Amino acid sequence: MMKEHPRLKELVGREVSSVEFVRGYVQIRFDGPCLSAYTMPTIRTESGQVLDPCSVGYADALVKFVGKTVQAAYQREGAIEIRFADGVGLTVSLRDADRRVDEAAILTTDGKSIWSW
Repeated sequence: MMKEHPRLKELVGREVSSVEFVRGYVQIRFDGPCLSAYTMPTIRTESGQVLDPCSVGYADALVKFVGKTVQAAYQREGAIEIRFADGVGLTVSLRDADRRVDEAAILTTDGKSIWSW
């Protein structure tokens, strides 16, 4: 079941401005807001292929999000989903079995508002 999340909703219409790989996790910036994914996201490519962090081309595919505008961002049972107009997207698992640390992801929206999963 998909549900709107008030903080994730703030990403809709924003462009990915950078993707940063930081010692075992990734930060994705959306012209201000920053999603730190401690559970590495999976990526759905234009061809429908799903890439995980062990897949060849994973880092390149993640960097290709830079310049794309978020069409939808929501939380569904067990995951955060971020989708773009061309059908590509990323998914951050919220399942306990996929976590490496307590938080799967942290979203900072305005430098003050922080949401964690």
